[in-house]
Amino acid sequence: MGRIEEQLAREMARQKIMDERKRREVEKLCSESEELRLLQDKIKAAYLNKERNQQITEKQYRDQDDIVSQIQNLK
Repeated sequence: MGRIEEQLAREMARQKIMDERKRREVEKLCSESEELRLLQDKIKAAYLNKERNQQITEKQYRDQDDIVSQIQNLK
């Protein structure tokens, strides 16, 4: 059983090394490509805009809810 575990451990270590190499290669390609950098910037901006719009919508909803509550308290 020990031999199988050793082989499995070696294979897992080999896979980890290969995965890290692939990750570094992708990272290098992304950092060297102007087009990919621009796309990443656009994606980040889109996420920020989406979050900002969500916050604005939530604030508008809270403001509207406050107004409705104030009106109901006047009655």
